[in-house]
Amino acid sequence: MGGITWTDVTLNTADIASYMGICVVALAVLWGFRKVIKLMNRS
Repeated sequence: MGGITWTDVTLNTADIASYMGICVVALAVLWGFRKVIKLMNRS
């Protein structure tokens, strides 16, 4: 009984960084849309 081997587990940090970037941009876009809609409703 050996320890846990991590040979098959590969966690690509570049993929995580790109996904985080996409999430941040998506949240910024949603926030911007909400701001625009609020401004349109005022007028």
